[in-house]
Amino acid sequence: MVIAICQSVQGSEASSSNMTLDKRVQSWSRQAEQLTTMLKTLLYFTKSPLWRIIVMTDTRDTFNKVLNLTTVFSGSRLLLQHRPIWLPRDEPVIKGHWRPCAWAKQFMAEALPDQDSAVYVDTDVLFLGPAEELWWLLHSMGPRQALALAPEPQYLLDTPKRPFAGSVGLNTGVMVANLTRLRQLPGGGLGSAILNFGAITPPPRHDQDALNHYLLHRPHLLLEVTSRWNFSPTCCFLEAPPCADCLSAGIL
Repeated sequence: MVIAICQSVQGSEASSSNMTLDKRVQSWSRQAEQLTTMLKTLLYFTKSPLWRIIVMTDTRDTFNKVLNLTTVFSGSRLLLQHRPIWLPRDEPVIKGHWRPCAWAKQFMAEALPDQDSAVYVDTDVLFLGPAEELWWLLHSMGPRQALALAPEPQYLLDTPKRPFAGSVGLNTGVMVANLTRLRQLPGGGLGSAILNFGAITPPPRHDQDALNHYLLHRPHLLLEVTSRWNFSPTCCFLEAPPCADCLSAGIL
């Protein structure tokens, strides 16, 4: 499993130098609480004896803080490994929209060259069942599919309308990725391929918009799964597609 955590404040968040330190403290406090809660739910429901988690961070100090957080899990089944995030230099699309670290998930193929596949989760994910079931999705992919993603119905209500892939848009909070196949894309990875693809109108709010725009034109890469695999409040909108999986198997 892969997660990404950064303490740095960049882009629009760092426009005021007087607020940078305060924002960094607030950002870390929020991420630390989210990550601790996520790991508690992971360990509560899992049946796996050991979890190998690659932690992509902006600095080694950030990774050390993550290690300190996990000391509360005595006899832990967590094996945490550090990798630096990988982002292209001087990329205005990334620097100008939301937190640059949020784009790290799109560059997993570049950041983890020795990994064949990975399951990425945002730190605000809560598990309600055994997380190892996510790996089933890798075996469900067709020969050309490289990403498994769940719906994001918010795209149906956006004004102005934004380009989206899948039936109603896609949520990137949980990404099951075949990294070997993603390295075959132009630029050698998903993030690089997204940036090479061209301008997005309207401009993306964050990496999720950019990925939706890209997959809209590359649907063969996508395995769209049900909301069971990444449920969010927007899945309860009247406009959202019903999820029989959620009722029969439960939300994971």
